[in-house]
Amino acid sequence: MQQLAVDNFRVFASPANFELSPITILTGRNNAGKSSLIKSLLLLADYLEQDDQTVLRLDGPRARRHKISQFNNLKNWETAADTVSLSYTVGGIRLEYEFGRHQEPVMARLLRFRVVAPALNEYLELRLIGTEHTTYKLSVRQALIDFLIKEDAYLAAQSLGYLAEANKVREKLDNLDKEIESKTAQFEKSPEMLKFLAVASAFEQLNGRRGKLLAQIDELKASAESSRTRDKGITYSANVTPDELEPGSASLPRLIQAGLLSYLDDDATRPVQFFKYRAEQERHTLVRFYQGLQLALRFPLVHLGPNRTYQSRLYFSHQGSSEIMAIVEAFMHRGIRPGSEADQFLRHWLPRFNVGDSVNVTPVEGMAFKITINPTSRRGNPINLADLGFGAGQILTILLQIASVVQQQEERRKAVKSTDSPPVLLLIEEPEANLHPRLQSLLAVLFEEVTQRYHIRLLVETHSEYVVRKLQLLVATRPVNDGLPPLPGAVIYYMDQRLEPTSDEPEKLVAVARRITILPDGKLSEAFGEGFFDEADEHAMELYRLQKKAARQAADRLS
Repeated sequence: MQQLAVDNFRVFASPANFELSPITILTGRNNAGKSSLIKSLLLLADYLEQDDQTVLRLDGPRARRHKISQFNNLKNWETAADTVSLSYTVGGIRLEYEFGRHQEPVMARLLRFRVVAPALNEYLELRLIGTEHTTYKLSVRQALIDFLIKEDAYLAAQSLGYLAEANKVREKLDNLDKEIESKTAQFEKSPEMLKFLAVASAFEQLNGRRGKLLAQIDELKASAESSRTRDKGITYSANVTPDELEPGSASLPRLIQAGLLSYLDDDATRPVQFFKYRAEQERHTLVRFYQGLQLALRFPLVHLGPNRTYQSRLYFSHQGSSEIMAIVEAFMHRGIRPGSEADQFLRHWLPRFNVGDSVNVTPVEGMAFKITINPTSRRGNPINLADLGFGAGQILTILLQIASVVQQQEERRKAVKSTDSPPVLLLIEEPEANLHPRLQSLLAVLFEEVTQRYHIRLLVETHSEYVVRKLQLLVATRPVNDGLPPLPGAVIYYMDQRLEPTSDEPEKLVAVARRITILPDGKLSEAFGEGFFDEADEHAMELYRLQKKAARQAADRLS
């Protein structure tokens, strides 16, 4: 995911765009939109897993995390508009969703969905045109379909395949021509041979085979040419009614596929010349487009909230409200293979955060499990997590979650033998909770290694000055590779609020997000807002002034 945008969503009364980097930091004032941005991603993740995507359900699997229970909590509470827009960009394609009020408070209705290719200035649109019997209007041009699934490269390869097959048939024809030529020479010397019915019939069959091979060559050449001469201007337009589809098939890819196929069926009454390629080719293209949409409408997302863990000697399976429960249960059932990337990751980072050498998860009578830590010294007995500091549980949850993602990625690569999968977007709220300042700084080192070494991108909400300062230092101390692009870095969004005048009210608070980058020398592209870096400096200066004043007063008394 390269970009996220929201409009009329919670604190964001107007459009707000966020360009995401491998490490994206959200910081700034309280109640300025950091959590709202994370909630938007949780909502999208739930929505994209729904079978029926004509509505956005607010009671999905992540409802406990985003805590948005009705449409009035979804939209901005300062505006009268009843629409909410969410969009994100992945692989150069922008996916836009517009939702409106539904008669059920726990839902929002899909008003419009768009797939936009800015490079082509082309888009697909699915727009609601009827609510009594829910109906959507589909409109898309061939150029966007081909762009999304890289159809030009596929068709070029297909065209070459047709030509290669035509060459093989040509070789058969050449051999057949030699045979016919030989037979013809024999008949010229001995014309009486043709008087025999079997000989004449066999010779006629040879000529018949020759005609079929010529027709096959012409057909293959025509197919090769039709693949090269794609008509990009074809516009598909159709109405789609979800109720007419099979139950459970109202996902966006299904709706779009139904509209495209219905257009093709209706097109049977139009002149064949309308398409410059065969109908079966077009259907194959639409199948690939459906598969491409399914991939585009998925982004792997993992979320770690601020209340990740709690201390207990036993963790019971029914206590599913704790994130550490879900993470450790997955850890226990999946296991971490010794020597795997995930195992190496844990053994490297657990000691660095002063947690221990390794972690044990032991089931207890199938109802609970306990978490123990092997001391780094390797001499003592395993220590129950409840006997360590609260910060150990907080960072352990983060490390286990990352290890779990790394393990899943490693298993997926081996299963499909491919690395062509979207990176996991890991959302972490307040990772610095209960950590010593030195360990807060170490989080920045962890984040950089995770994004560079694994297929993971991070969106981190934090108030830690130490995390930001360490990221600056990491950027400033990177080696410079001559002729190579700089390593991907971090972007920081400082979230703030400001008063703006309105037509009907004197002033209102609006959310403002300032994009701050870390320059190659470690400096920030612009200053932070008040109350962050300057807060400690102000306290230090105030303390210095008080100490100087006290020293002067003491000197005056002595004199």
